[in-house]
Amino acid sequence: MSRLAYLDLFTPQEIVQVLAGAENGIDYPHLDRLLTQVRLPNLGVVEVMRLLDDMVDAEVIIYSGTLGRYVKGAKWTPVDTSRAKKSKPPSDLSEP
Repeated sequence: MSRLAYLDLFTPQEIVQVLAGAENGIDYPHLDRLLTQVRLPNLGVVEVMRLLDDMVDAEVIIYSGTLGRYVKGAKWTPVDTSRAKKSKPPSDLSEP
């Protein structure tokens, strides 16, 4: 299974939520590239910013100015990845 097929199992909100939940969170340039170039090429910068703003407003994620990254917010919850477990995980991450 390719990375793209694996990412297709999740919504953009779930992808942001998982990556913001990582130890150091995720910065905007990497998140933007992942969502607009890899996951949803027709998704624009405005839509990504709107998604992030909505998630910040809902306190699911917060922007940490000291880290320069989006991290877990007060209402962050783990994403249910059980549907990914039913699929074969990506074996070759170099494959698009």
